[in-house]
Amino acid sequence: MSFKPASNSGNGNSDGPSIDYNAINTQVKGGSRPARVSLIVDLGKQEREDFTEDYAEKSSKHIKAMGNGTGRIENEDGKDVIYITQKPVDQIAVFADLTSDVVDYGENLGKQPYRIVLNKSYQGKLHGIPFNGCYSFDKNGQILKDKGFTFHNTSVLTKLAKATKQDQIVSGSGDDNMDISQLLGKPFMATVDKQVRNDNTYINYKGCSEVPLVPSDPTDPDSDEVPLGVKKLKLEPMCITFDDVTEENAKFIRGDIRKAIKLALNYEGSKMQEVLEASSNSKPEKPKADEPEEQYEEPSQEIGDDRDDDSLPY
Repeated sequence: MSFKPASNSGNGNSDGPSIDYNAINTQVKGGSRPARVSLIVDLGKQEREDFTEDYAEKSSKHIKAMGNGTGRIENEDGKDVIYITQKPVDQIAVFADLTSDVVDYGENLGKQPYRIVLNKSYQGKLHGIPFNGCYSFDKNGQILKDKGFTFHNTSVLTKLAKATKQDQIVSGSGDDNMDISQLLGKPFMATVDKQVRNDNTYINYKGCSEVPLVPSDPTDPDSDEVPLGVKKLKLEPMCITFDDVTEENAKFIRGDIRKAIKLALNYEGSKMQEVLEASSNSKPEKPKADEPEEQYEEPSQEIGDDRDDDSLPY
């Protein structure tokens, strides 16, 4: 089943055991780690914060925003800053399993590859990945028609498509364009930042790259190069959308993701609401784990361990 944007043409309780994430995080290695895309979750249509940057009087973008009423200018610390209202947009969450970092989650989960979320966060709030396309423009503001309509070149999805060598997803045309289901199970190298502060260990996703080439015979430096072997996933990768969510696959939606989903503009009356609320009502509340909380200073930093205390890793 494909999973594309809707238009590509122009209570938070988990159902799983409590988990001590600080103890889990100490078992993960930092640096460039072998990984595979394991889970993609539809977050629905979400409101977005205003876009802001220093105001430039001659900027065509700023002139347009001020002309159509979506922009406003405020003076901050002696300089003009423009705020531009952004329309709500479909968003997703993407996870990858660090296949060589097998950790012991304890209780009935046991030993599993560490599952890391590729979304950004700020002050404990997960930021959805925009699930929409755009055209590329030249310096004069004209559409580059040869680039086609696809994900923005700075999107996590574009970077992941290139790192997994799934260029058809960002080709700008054709049936495969923007079909992110084709990322599932694909290998890449995840850059993982591991930090220890105040006796707590934090794991953050920092980016992705292609699986490197290594000698086919380690004892012979002149042997042919082959891609580094990346272990297979232990569980079947999956996409969970508002349309195909079930009680069975909803078990893989952890607490902080459920909270984000419930803020979606299209949550009320959806199948997702029906399934999530049914599962929440049918399970007793679990005791909360002793999990470290992190407050990030920069919005550009990635989410680490600021999920709900009772969140599921799987």
